[in-house]
Amino acid sequence: MPTRKPFAVANWKMAMTIADSPAFIRQFTDRVGPSAEHVEVVLCPPYTALHPVAQVLAGSPVQLGGQNLFTAVGTAHTGEMSTKLLADVGCEWVMGGHWEVRRRMLETDRDVNEKLRAALQVGLRPILLVGEGTNGGVRTLWRSGSRLFSASSRPLR
Repeated sequence: MPTRKPFAVANWKMAMTIADSPAFIRQFTDRVGPSAEHVEVVLCPPYTALHPVAQVLAGSPVQLGGQNLFTAVGTAHTGEMSTKLLADVGCEWVMGGHWEVRRRMLETDRDVNEKLRAALQVGLRPILLVGEGTNGGVRTLWRSGSRLFSASSRPLR
């Protein structure tokens, strides 16, 4: 059975401007160097920085990802980011299931499942996030001593 590469993803949330992003990416890729050949490294900048980051990452083993996506079809969804737009800008990955999005937008397991499926339909590789916190009283990730437990297979069904 082939072994899978280790995986590292960085979600910038709302940090870094368009002007700051290219310099950071250059420093980051210089420091990561050949390690990125042995680890899948994905950077998920804010939407405003996706295009300039994609340009700097061109030819690099470091990959680009989107922070979230919107599953509805059509163009009349102000402020949202579709799978088509993410793929068009050069994303290979997209995250779904952020605990703060689930809490703020009342996103359900079904919503997260739709996001994962929508990503797969256009060839994006989904990253299912399981964060500390609660969603409607249901703990999605918890610690007991040094052990970490998860109850988040529901969005995969």
